[in-house]
This record gives sequence, C-alpha cells and structure tokens, in this order.
Amino acid sequence: MHRFTDKAVNDLANEPGVFTREGVLFWEADSPENATSYPVTLVTSDSVHPVTCWTSEPFLADPDKIFKVQATVFASASGTLHLLSFQQDDAIHPLEVTPERFCPVPGLVTDVYGLVEAIRTPELHQFVRDVFSLRAVFRRFWRASTEEQHLSWAGGLASHAADVAEVVALQMPSYFHWGKDFSQIECDLGIVTGLLHDIGKTASYDINGSLTERATVLGHQLLGVELLRGPLDTLRRSRPDLADAITVLLLSRTPGARDPYDLEAIMNFVSSADRFSLECGISLG
Repeated sequence: MHRFTDKAVNDLANEPGVFTREGVLFWEADSPENATSYPVTLVTSDSVHPVTCWTSEPFLADPDKIFKVQATVFASASGTLHLLSFQQDDAIHPLEVTPERFCPVPGLVTDVYGLVEAIRTPELHQFVRDVFSLRAVFRRFWRASTEEQHLSWAGGLASHAADVAEVVALQMPSYFHWGKDFSQIECDLGIVTGLLHDIGKTASYDINGSLTERATVLGHQLLGVELLRGPLDTLRRSRPDLADAITVLLLSRTPGARDPYDLEAIMNFVSSADRFSLECGISLG
C-alpha cells in the first residue's frame, strides 16, 4: 500500500523538461472569456503548481468534483510551467494526488489514505474515494478546524477524523457486542463513519472562521449529508442498503432504525472513539 506507486515524485518547476503526471486541474473562476491563455493550478502528489494553458475548463466538467487528469507539462529553464495536454482520468485515487502540504499535520494525508485502503467492502471503498473527489472536501478537509478547543486549529478536523477512524479500524474487528462480533461490512461502516462524521464542518464556517447561519440552523450533521449527496446517490444505485446505513449513521438516527446491520452498536462504538479523541486530544500526526 503506497501512495506514490509508479509515480515520479519531483518538483516540476525545478527540473526543465516534459513530464506526464497524474493530478488535479483547477481553472481560475475569474478567467476572462475568450482569453488566449488561462491560469490553471495543477495539484500533484508532491506540490501545487501554477500552470499556463491554452484551453478553458471543459464545458461538461462536473462543478462539484475535482477534475482528475493525466497531464503533460513542459517546464522551461526559467521554471515556468506550460500545460501541453491533458486527459481526464476518473480512476485516479484522489488521495494519491493530494500533496502532504495540503495538511498542516505531517504525514496525515498518508495516514488517511491507509485508513481508506483498509476498507474492504468495494462499494464503501469507492464511496469514500468519491467523497474525497468532491471539490469542497479535496480543498477544505485538510485545513478545516472544529469548534472544540483543542481542535480549533488548521488541520484539527482531519486529525480528529483520522483519530476516530483509526480507533475503529484497530479495535472494532475484535470487539464483541452482546455476544455478537461485528461483520466486515459493519467494521467498514464504522471506519467510514469515523472518517466522515464531522465532514459537514467543512461547510459550516465562512472565510473569517465564523459559524454560518445555515450551520446554526441545520447543524453540521445535516450539512454533511447534504454535502455528500452526490456520492450517496451513486452508492445508492448499487447498494441502497449501504447508502441508507451511512445516512442513518452520519445523522445519528440509529435508535429504532431497522437495518440488516447493527447500526446502533456501530454508532455507539464510533461515538465512544469520538469522545476518547476529544477528551484525550490524541493525534496521528
């Protein structure tokens, strides 16, 4: 399990030549119409590169998702980068093209990648990849904070999410609840819930760090399910049972829920890991 398998990790701007790299392209929203060239940001596993290109953002690009590509870039001797060509590649793992510098906590991106790869249920594994392919999550998750005092710093949200998911991944498979052990799918649902239980907080604060009015009215749990609507809809087409289970878990609506999985026990386990992280201030970083 390696984030950088088959990737030449180098700073494109520091080595002249032509490179083909996996990455994510972001066009500047305020680029003038009918411009001859466009300022573009290319995010790769090792850095964030300002790039000049001569093509506007594809008309059919999904505005809610990152634009994952195989990009061919020319780095001039002066360090200027020019995008020669690109091909969309939705199969790219979003965490494999997320640079460590996105998160203030060293090594946390790689730790989260490892937790995602520990999810054995294929549909849930793909669901989490789809979540991290959302523009809002890709850009905000790693530097978001929470209102808890010891997590009110950039990277606090991601650190806490990884803490909770790690406890679940390590302890839930060997935990017995009323004489019943958790199945693989139930353990995977626990990891997913641990990673994403506070995801709505990425949409709960304005640029000044103040809680938004919608967050005050709806709460971060409902905002989280709203944010994940696209990936949940995709999951629901193949596994409606898992989509419903995740929705129930993220909304903490487990009491009385009828489901083939023990959602209340899963929620109780995740909640215990959540409290442990908040009380102890543990961190993977």
